[in-house]
Amino acid sequence: MAMELQVRGLFGDLHRLKADLLDAAGGEPDILAPAEEFPRRIAQAVESGRVPSVRFLDGDLRRMALEAVAFGAFLGDAAGEADALHELSPSPGL
Repeated sequence: MAMELQVRGLFGDLHRLKADLLDAAGGEPDILAPAEEFPRRIAQAVESGRVPSVRFLDGDLRRMALEAVAFGAFLGDAAGEADALHELSPSPGL
């Protein structure tokens, strides 16, 4: 849940972004079409500005990966501390 909130904070609602991308690319990929057609339609949608995009350089991608690792480590540490402080037990109704 925390990871989902972090991604949503950075990029927005991924379900909405996917729907917008598919709409701009002319719908779902056709399984009978050549394999390169759908990526070409997506590239055209991005190049024309019909969908927002973010370009990463190598250094940017490395920094984002390191931030993701640090965030995951933080979540693990926080979960460990919470477990040490509070013992959770299932609800009797479950």
